[in-house]
Amino acid sequence: MKRTLNIVFFMGALHVLPASFASVARNFGNLNDILNQIMASDDSLERDLSKAALLGHVNEVNFLLKADVDPNCRCTNNSLTLAMQMVWLRLQLDSFFNTLGLTLAIFELLIHSPKFDPNLYNKNGETILHLAIKLRDEKITEMLLELPRINVNVSDFWKNTPFHLLAAMTLSKPINWSIVNKLIQQASVNTLRAQNSRGKTAIDILEIINDSIDETSPKAEAMKNDIYTLINIIKEAIIEKSIPSLEEQLRDAIIEENLNEIEFQMRNPNLNINWQDHEGGHTLLMFAITTGNLEILTLILQHPDIDFNLTDNAGKNAIDYAMDNCNEYASEYIREAMAQHLSCS
Repeated sequence: MKRTLNIVFFMGALHVLPASFASVARNFGNLNDILNQIMASDDSLERDLSKAALLGHVNEVNFLLKADVDPNCRCTNNSLTLAMQMVWLRLQLDSFFNTLGLTLAIFELLIHSPKFDPNLYNKNGETILHLAIKLRDEKITEMLLELPRINVNVSDFWKNTPFHLLAAMTLSKPINWSIVNKLIQQASVNTLRAQNSRGKTAIDILEIINDSIDETSPKAEAMKNDIYTLINIIKEAIIEKSIPSLEEQLRDAIIEENLNEIEFQMRNPNLNINWQDHEGGHTLLMFAITTGNLEILTLILQHPDIDFNLTDNAGKNAIDYAMDNCNEYASEYIREAMAQHLSCS
């Protein structure tokens, strides 16, 4: 088998090693192994869904998902969800992918199922976004970044964020600027500055790669220019995101229970009352509920554009937050405000 350049993160360190698909495959298994594990598992609808997806039975997958079968099932013993398994098989079976029917259509059905959770992780703390970037599947990566609940501000067990992995990929693959822009847009400043377990930021990795490029290579100049551009984009984003937005100032005022500041910020016509943070998709209403302060909650609920149905990255809405905080008064306040809001709309 042709030997290829594979970038592997081990305990947070960047290693560039010659590797074949076989060495990577040990973490995922081949199709026959996966199907054997599935068939050995307990008889269930989740098992049927996994088998149908891996064999490319689009209609059966669609039927089972509409029947409310869990798309996050793990029917093999390597801790991967069904969607994670399919990302790997899409790469492994590239040349005869369509012959087996393992198409993007099935993956799309899974990730757009209401119950799909894009932020589950495997035994290495990696989410499906980590895996898609590591396996250099740009199509899957872009599809994931379009999901409203995707969390790009997560790190694996070696503290590598998606940005660390993206930076490492620049050594073996041209930079996809569309993916860069989507990641930057959703990233928090802490993620952009994050160090992995070896103390390296994404910028550090890019600089290491830049210094390692063979100057005599015909692609050296283009690679260096792209890396330089990406480093500057990340640096500019860090500066921009370090300045708190209007909504972040209001969030901080809510957390500090500063009523005067809250009232002042609420009068700003440019306020987006339905703003959600990058870390967990939390809304200002959710922060207000968490304080347990009914005066603050009342102020937030009075905004005419408040959206009660927004969910965080875990799929919880405002009512769920009130119940989680054992705040029956907050629950009642929210329900009354929802009823009044509906009657006025």
